Amino acid sequence: MPDPNRRIFTDDEHERQFARDGYVQLRPLAAHVVARIGDFFLSHSDPGFSGFHHSLQLESPGLKAEIHRFLAQVFEEHLGDAFDRHRVISGTFVTKKDADPGSVVHPHQDWSFVDEAKYRSLNLWSPLCDTDAKNGALGLVPGSHRLPPNCRGTNIGPHLAVAQALKQLTFFNMQAGDVLAYDHRVIHASGANRSGRIRTAMSISVIPVEATPIHYLGDKQTPGRVVVLDVDDAFFHNYRMDMTTYGDPSSNQSVASAGYRRREFEHTPMAITKDMLERLQNSGGRSMLGRLKDRLFT
Repeated sequence: MPDPNRRIFTDDEHERQFARDGYVQLRPLAAHVVARIGDFFLSHSDPGFSGFHHSLQLESPGLKAEIHRFLAQVFEEHLGDAFDRHRVISGTFVTKKDADPGSVVHPHQDWSFVDEAKYRSLNLWSPLCDTDAKNGALGLVPGSHRLPPNCRGTNIGPHLAVAQALKQLTFFNMQAGDVLAYDHRVIHASGANRSGRIRTAMSISVIPVEATPIHYLGDKQTPGRVVVLDVDDAFFHNYRMDMTTYGDPSSNQSVASAGYRRREFEHTPMAITKDMLERLQNSGGRSMLGRLKDRLFT
C-alpha cells in the first residue's frame, strides 16, 4: 500500500478530489505560456502523419529528449507548485490530424511508471487549443483508479470491456491552457478530430521524486512472463512507439532495454470486465460533476 501520509498535491481539496475521482483540474496556464508551448511544438513536430500522433513516435532520441526537457521546464515554472515533491519522467505531445476519423483513441489505461503498490503517478494533459466534441476532447472514467491493480506497459495491459467503458466516460470541454491531472490508472479516451484544424495537447507524466521509475515488458509469445525494468528519463527518449494499433497490447514497439536493472516474474493477464465497471459506477465512481459533462459516444 502507498504511504497514506505521502501527499500528491499541496492543496487539501485537490488531494481529496483526486482520492475520490482519480483526477483534478489545476490552475490554467497563462495565454503567453500556451503560445510559447505552441511555438515550440510547431518547430519540433512531424507534420507527415495521419490519425493520432504521439511524440514517442518520432525517430530521433535527441528530438524526444529536447521535447522532454522543454516540457519539464514548463512543469517546474508553472505547475510544480501544485505538487508535493514530484518530478517529470516523460514530457510529450499528443496530436490529432485535422478532419481525420482515424484519430480516435479508444479507452485504455496509461503505462505504469512506478511500483503502484508503493506510489502513485499522474498525467498532466493540457490542450493548446480549445477542445470539445468536434476535435477530440479528453474523456475519463471517474473512479477507475480504484479498479484492481494490474501491470501496464509494452505488450502488456488489461483486457478492457470497451463498450461499457465508453458508456461511463466523462468528457471535458477544455480551453487552451486548462490542465487536467489524472492518475495513470484512470481509463480515458478521446473521439475523432472532425474540426478541420489540428488538435494538439501536451502530456506530462509526473512521479514522486523518491520513486524509481519502471517499465513493464510483456512477452507476446509467453503472456504469463513479464520483465520489469528500473529505468530513467533517457529510456523514454530511446523508446519508439508504434501507434498503428494504439491501445492494443500486441502493438510492435522498439524498446532499448540494455543496461537497465531487470527482474522477471509470472503474471496472469487481467480483464476489466463489464461487471467490474458497472460496480464501479454503482458504488459512486462517477462524481456529480461527471454526470453533468457532455459525452461524445452516445
